[in-house]
Amino acid sequence: MFGEERKAKILELVELHQRVDVQELCEQFDVSESTVRRDLREMEEAGMVKRTHGGAISVKNVNFEPSYSEKEITGILEKKAIARRAVQWIRNGETVLLDSGTTTHYLLREIGQCFTRLTIVTNSLMLSQDLKSPPGIEVIVLGGIFRSEVMSLVGPFAEKCLEMIKVDKAFMATNGFDLSEGLTTPHFMEADIKRKMMKRADRVILISDSSKANQVSFSRFADWGDIDVFITDSALPKEYRDGLGAGASRFTSLTRRRRMDMLKQQVVTVTLNPSIDKTLVLPSLEIGGLNRVGEIRLDPGGKGINVAKILQTFRVPVTAAGLIAGQLGGQIRKSLEASGIQTGFVEVKGKPERISSWWTRPAG
Repeated sequence: MFGEERKAKILELVELHQRVDVQELCEQFDVSESTVRRDLREMEEAGMVKRTHGGAISVKNVNFEPSYSEKEITGILEKKAIARRAVQWIRNGETVLLDSGTTTHYLLREIGQCFTRLTIVTNSLMLSQDLKSPPGIEVIVLGGIFRSEVMSLVGPFAEKCLEMIKVDKAFMATNGFDLSEGLTTPHFMEADIKRKMMKRADRVILISDSSKANQVSFSRFADWGDIDVFITDSALPKEYRDGLGAGASRFTSLTRRRRMDMLKQQVVTVTLNPSIDKTLVLPSLEIGGLNRVGEIRLDPGGKGINVAKILQTFRVPVTAAGLIAGQLGGQIRKSLEASGIQTGFVEVKGKPERISSWWTRPAG
């Protein structure tokens, strides 16, 4: 096969699969690695492909950036499921940063239903307009250059705003991700603002559906090592499951079961007669002897409330509901909301208040 004919075949493969691998091309065309690399170099100089580490990708794929409205109609079910999982990483009272994008748009909708105290920072005008927030949710919109195609704010002014803040978590979107090339976006100013966002967050959470796999755009803004948590859908290619599996604490793929109705509803626990439990913490316990109390805690108690606490540890959105009365009832509500659990209690006039007591000691 002549060189020009081989290049034409390589171009067909790039356009079909969006990327090619040097080793696979060597085997398919029965030529040396140096020959393939020379072909790819000449093709890049001719504007036919863009070379990457170990292969090449389509030029169209590198520069193409779909508009917000185009992205909004693709992968809707997957994005909604990812958003329902992502919201479980947020706690009442935190400050979170939402990158511009359609998946973060669905995450914002979930936030509006699940929290009473939250600060949201975003560079998306679409997100800031869409949120119909309760009084306790504060939205901070970064300034900057407005990119109408994707409804985002970028540039030096937006980056300067980020330098003045610190957030608990940043939820990041991406135009494409690749095992070797990392996370990329078509616009270099988008890449700049994304990098700055990640630096200002204690934890970085990538939310992206699997259709972005093997997509490489013009500007890289992160490597996989920069990501603390990756939430995606169950159609993620096997090579990503294998490649990212070593960092299992950072990788979460939604199973098909998790994408069903079990994630569509928030759990509500009901306690008809909640109490304030006085917990006496003993540094040590001597049976039959005198014991010194190290700490006295007042914690909300009751079967439904206890279940809500357990569900919260598994990051399940939960609301504690039931009947409360008087000053202690108010204390129960405030204590639960301070711990990040939503409440839906009904106050009953004249109901007796009660305090139950029990003893415990720390594990170990």
